[in-house]
Amino acid sequence: MIDINLVTEFIHQNGYVSTQDICLKFGISESTSRRLLDKLAVMGRVTRIHGGAMPASVNGVATEYQMRYALNRTEKIAIAKKAAEYVQDFSTIMLMGGTTVCEMCPYIEHMNITVVTSSMLVLNGLKHSRNVRILLLGGLYNPQEEDVGGLLANKGLENLHVDHLFASTSGFDETYGFSSTNVAVDLHMRCLEASVISSVLADSSKYMRGGAVITARMEQIQNLFTDSGLSERARNAIESRGVNVIIADPKE
Repeated sequence: MIDINLVTEFIHQNGYVSTQDICLKFGISESTSRRLLDKLAVMGRVTRIHGGAMPASVNGVATEYQMRYALNRTEKIAIAKKAAEYVQDFSTIMLMGGTTVCEMCPYIEHMNITVVTSSMLVLNGLKHSRNVRILLLGGLYNPQEEDVGGLLANKGLENLHVDHLFASTSGFDETYGFSSTNVAVDLHMRCLEASVISSVLADSSKYMRGGAVITARMEQIQNLFTDSGLSERARNAIESRGVNVIIADPKE
């Protein structure tokens, strides 16, 4: 019998572990690992993430990422799956992190691609893939968002060329574009400059919501992946600004 306290401690020490990490550490099968993580999640000790789990809190307080993780989860998974269909073999893509973008990992881990990211969760979601090459941007670690940023991350983008950028957003509308509650907007700007195609993944609840900082104008984005909860009026207004609105169906 596996000591669940040891498993909990292992997860808290690493910040994130995959089911495969649990298998290797404790010598158990993948199905047993999944059941164990599900049990810990029910007990409130961990937060289940695609392919693994992360601590339920940092210093007793849930992180921003953890608080957003369970919101509209069905829609987020469908959006991520649809966005993954637009990833081409042998391309270089950038995954900016965020709860929806991170859900793309299970759908692209089999592909021969290069992934550029600043997200620790994207790194952990793809690190066991034998096909994906990961280029991790450096910078100051942000435990609330499980990513890095700042001057080093920006510098790392100066000589990069990316085929397709996939980004999250705190909110969007046809007038102001895409916004964030994170004031560190420089990284978003550099990523847009480095990318041929830029797409945003956002569930419909984020329409007419968001932060005070604009991360991208409508003319800078080619695709918006969202769900059927977005009204026809809103969809037409956004498409009139030149953005292709792609609806993901959770039933597919």
